[in-house]
Amino acid sequence: MKITDDQVTFFRTEGWLAVEDFWSEREVAAMRTELERLKADGKLRNVATDGDGKTHSTTKINLQLCPMWPHSEFFKAMPFAPKVVDAIEALLGSPVLLHLDQVFLKPGKHGAGTSWHQDKQSSTYRKQTRLGGKNALNTTYVGNLVDAILLAVDNSAAVGEAFNITDGEFVSKRRFFEAIADGIGAPRPKRSVPLFLAKFVAWRRERK
Repeated sequence: MKITDDQVTFFRTEGWLAVEDFWSEREVAAMRTELERLKADGKLRNVATDGDGKTHSTTKINLQLCPMWPHSEFFKAMPFAPKVVDAIEALLGSPVLLHLDQVFLKPGKHGAGTSWHQDKQSSTYRKQTRLGGKNALNTTYVGNLVDAILLAVDNSAAVGEAFNITDGEFVSKRRFFEAIADGIGAPRPKRSVPLFLAKFVAWRRERK
């Protein structure tokens, strides 16, 4: 399936793209079968909460598995299917690096949505990646991080939980790198490059 020029333009303008009938009925059936296996094996956990962001819900269901590839050879291979590679390269260019795979399974009648969180920022604020350093960084002073770890160690309720530790202050990428430049006596960065170009340069340097 070839991605059209109109679809590429839509993706680069809106940050998302839905392609009807991208997967065949047979492929969709195989995905459902594999998801049911993962669910039966207890690999998916319910991450839905009751509104406070902390209390696990007993009525709403939002099953997550992240990452998927260690648990399924099927889903590990999916991103490398020729039509997937062709579509991604048409939208993003080449080369492309796969960072993470995950699934949210939301059963009918009981399924719950997922609130906005950090990894959606790249699509919701695509223009910010071009305008230079406006995206937030989750920076944390090491002393605060140590305090958080000690608090978790002493609290039995923290067992099995995951926490985001932050100083509670918005720090943009530009502000972060400006502070580093000031600290080492270097000029502050004045120009920005598109995210895709920065990733490409990083990829090339890692290969040397």
